[in-house]
Amino acid sequence: MHGAECWTDHRLIRSKFKLRIRPPHKKQQPSKRLNCKALASPHCISHLCNTLAKQLTNLKDDNNVPNMENEWAKLRSIIYDAASETVGFTQKRHQDWFDNSSPAIQELLETKRKAHAAVLSNPHSPPLRARYKAIRVFSINGTLLQTVQQFCYLGSILTPACHIDHDIEARINLASAAFGRLRSCVFENRHLRISTRAAIYRAVCVSTLLYGAEAWTAYILMHIRCLQRILSITWQDRVPHSDILQRTDSTSIEATLVQQQLRWAGHVIRMPGCRLPHQVLYGQLLSANRKPGGPKLRYKDQLKSNLKRCNINPNHLESAAANRPLWRSLCHDGSHTLRRSTLNKELCGVSKDTPMLP
Repeated sequence: MHGAECWTDHRLIRSKFKLRIRPPHKKQQPSKRLNCKALASPHCISHLCNTLAKQLTNLKDDNNVPNMENEWAKLRSIIYDAASETVGFTQKRHQDWFDNSSPAIQELLETKRKAHAAVLSNPHSPPLRARYKAIRVFSINGTLLQTVQQFCYLGSILTPACHIDHDIEARINLASAAFGRLRSCVFENRHLRISTRAAIYRAVCVSTLLYGAEAWTAYILMHIRCLQRILSITWQDRVPHSDILQRTDSTSIEATLVQQQLRWAGHVIRMPGCRLPHQVLYGQLLSANRKPGGPKLRYKDQLKSNLKRCNINPNHLESAAANRPLWRSLCHDGSHTLRRSTLNKELCGVSKDTPMLP
């Protein structure tokens, strides 16, 4: 009788299988691509035809029996050389907003820089101010671009004063709208687990809220409010934030912002020196007048403060950021360190005053 005590109900099955070990994949070097868009010009087509005719006439006829493989290889090399000489190769698109290494862009920036310096040296000169104002005007296909106080570019609100208040407000509104659309069907649905609702909230709302937040230094209260609604609790229940984050398996916005800021700083440090973000991070003003009072904190000052809070030595920033896997692990460990220290302060009742945004 089959059973666990006297006999087994399993049978040994004999089979044959073939095991094939694949060789490791070798990463191929990116090949150059011909700029076929240049053939849209009739002048380029005629130049290509003349170059091909000139190179084909230089071929010598051999008296020996021709080898078809060699002849095809010669013809292929002739066509490729003529095409590369005529149309050229495609250039890789620059990853910045614009190609700052372009001579036209450099010339335009230098002209604007000189005009601005002339206005600063003599601010009461009407001709200099008129020239600088005329240079600042841009046109596309004859249409002048209007000067506005703020505009949206790649999802971020840009202002002349470079403040992030409007950007943070827009991000909060978008995340609140996304939370409101899913509130009744997902976040207040009792048939779904809390872990499932929290995962959907992190994937939809938090990603919308923290888009482009690598330079933010604010604490946003909306995160805790949304988690309270997911758990169906209110402020009258007096549940501490540490319990809310632990029950939803979530991270505080402060720790998430610090982790994103450190990872972005490492990415910028690893950029080549010709990239615009790298130049902005390491650039300094040669001459400028500072307003009376305490100086405003820079991005590098906030970065140095976050490094100390995450137990990362600021003097070893560049050497650690050069190694991408090491820097990723340091950012992850630093985020956990900051989270533990924040929870300990909250439990001990020694939490510091933090500016909050509605």
